Amino acid sequence: MEKPEFFILKKEELRNIRMYRIPLDSGSDITCYPYDINTVIKLFEITCKSPQDKLYIPHDKYGNSSYNFVNKVGTNDNHLITCYTMPFIRGEKLSRYNFNELSISTLLYFISIFLDDTNKISNNGIFAYDNFISNIMINSTGFHCIDPIDFTLMDKDPSFIESENIKVFFNNFWDYLFNDDLRSFCNIHHLEKEFLYTDPIGFFIELTNIVSNIYNKEITSVKEIKILTKRR
Repeated sequence: MEKPEFFILKKEELRNIRMYRIPLDSGSDITCYPYDINTVIKLFEITCKSPQDKLYIPHDKYGNSSYNFVNKVGTNDNHLITCYTMPFIRGEKLSRYNFNELSISTLLYFISIFLDDTNKISNNGIFAYDNFISNIMINSTGFHCIDPIDFTLMDKDPSFIESENIKVFFNNFWDYLFNDDLRSFCNIHHLEKEFLYTDPIGFFIELTNIVSNIYNKEITSVKEIKILTKRR
């Protein structure tokens, strides 16, 4: 598998980024800063263990709208990896709030894009095992997984890899985006999470139809589903 381009991040540029740019986000071992109009740079912190052991693949070869990988990997003068750059995804982190605001038609459209993109990375043997909802962005173009180094390469049937990728992603829906009332409603009506994992579009179509039939109401948004199922 091809590797991304490498570059040397000089001490002065590193210092200027940390001093004069406002962080966009931070995690346990990385802080993200704007780099240019279409790119962010993620700097490893002191607490990061062996960043040189992480796996990097180029976004322009293997990435797509739903999965964002690395543009370039930065090293210091000692050839130790200190950072990487990746596409700048503008939007909000996926949460119950913005999930609730989605129309059913938009949700199904976003899912269809995600499934198509998942098929593409799976055919390249890429398993994106990151299951943190904090690493999923949402904007007007769909869902975007923005942690480009929490993945592994699997020498297995692409259909198996694809099913695992889908399960990891939609586990976030069941565990974080659904509330207790909605999970209970789904279980009562035999909409188990395995159905969500194997056929997410069919799951939401069936859920919408069940709620619509029970309450004799046309359902157009996720919010309506949550409001109605909470009344039970």
